[in-house]
Amino acid sequence: MRYEFEVFISYAHEDGAFVRDLVRRLRAAGIEKTWLDEERMRGGDDVVGTLNTVAGTKARHALFVVSDAWLASDYADHELRVFRQNRQAGRRAVPILRFPRDEEKLKPGLGALASVEWLEDAPDPDARFWLVYCGLRDLEPGPRDTWHRRGLEAQGKAAAKSLPQAPSEVAARAVEQAARRSSQQVLTCDRDPQWGKLVTRAKDHRNEAIFVVGPQRQGHRFFLERILSCLPRDPLRRTCIVDWRPRPPQARGPARAALAAALECSADRLERTLRGILAHQNLVLVHLPVFEEARAEPLVYYYTRWIPELLDASLKSTDEDPVRVGSVKLIQAVRWPPVGGLELGLARLALPFGLTATRWGRRCLKVRATRSMLRTLRAAARPELPIVRLRELDPIPRKEVEEWAATLDLGPQQQDELVDYAFDGSGETDDVLRRLAEKLDPQGVDL
Repeated sequence: MRYEFEVFISYAHEDGAFVRDLVRRLRAAGIEKTWLDEERMRGGDDVVGTLNTVAGTKARHALFVVSDAWLASDYADHELRVFRQNRQAGRRAVPILRFPRDEEKLKPGLGALASVEWLEDAPDPDARFWLVYCGLRDLEPGPRDTWHRRGLEAQGKAAAKSLPQAPSEVAARAVEQAARRSSQQVLTCDRDPQWGKLVTRAKDHRNEAIFVVGPQRQGHRFFLERILSCLPRDPLRRTCIVDWRPRPPQARGPARAALAAALECSADRLERTLRGILAHQNLVLVHLPVFEEARAEPLVYYYTRWIPELLDASLKSTDEDPVRVGSVKLIQAVRWPPVGGLELGLARLALPFGLTATRWGRRCLKVRATRSMLRTLRAAARPELPIVRLRELDPIPRKEVEEWAATLDLGPQQQDELVDYAFDGSGETDDVLRRLAEKLDPQGVDL
């Protein structure tokens, strides 16, 4: 029987980015006649009728991208049933699992098929693609240590490496590398002690909560942004934003929901998803917003109870679970009003006289409460999640920026222009760092 298409892809639109990358890989590997709904269907088409025709008789093989969204889709059962009803010799159905294999979740008909686990941020997508390619071509994958190379070869990448790169490709790569170097350079402008310790801790194979602390307007958010763009990629890690905005969750349920959203799973699958990620790589969770609330109990509970309990439940392995190789690093920024040590001493003396009811007094009390909270956190931390506090962020004077600029690969005039531009704004550290980054790294990450 002659088929119009080589592959029909069944997927949920929530997985569109993954599927488009998969199609690109398939076509690079010579599987060009791939049916993708967004490329083939026109407004007004009969969706069910089109799916019946393509999945039933027009496509030789089918790929089923099985995610939580696909399992909940109205069309998933229908597409699977139509393809199986028209199953003929030589037609192959290949499930691609976007979560660790779970027989109870798989629809009837999929559980009996050998599937390819291709989890989010898989450490070697070319090896995963080789398994999909073998499924469609009815090939034996061969030894595991050859999957990466053969996946590259199937997509024509290995041959391309031996060819001279076009000037535009060389230039694009140079720009990307220069931007990354520039981002890292800004972090060495009187932030080297904090950044250096963070990079060292990120390589450690223990779970930790790392706190970036200091007075307001010292570049807390800037520091978090650079974690996303500049943290070294070795060892392999996945970095996610845990979005608590507008304020941190006040109870365990909302905290789990925010973590689940960051890991793109449902709250009831949080432990399993975390276990699957740590089987392949490390995990860095950057929490927003920067904490500066007076009510600190939920934050203490989060790091001393809720997260340790989650890690304990997630990392209890069984014979069926993959071996854990990764660790979790939680990044939390905390700031307080810019009050000096002398002011804090005066506030302590003024406390019996009721002067802390003033705006100045309230600021001083907030500083004392925040620092007390950090001490409580470290004292109450569980052994499975120790608290690591980086050195306090402090103001960056112009003299230090001038000395730092002299270390860059810039001429004297360019150095002067860079420093003048940095201090042309408010002169506060947060503003200075952002203006430096604006000059050196115009494509920096903005949270």
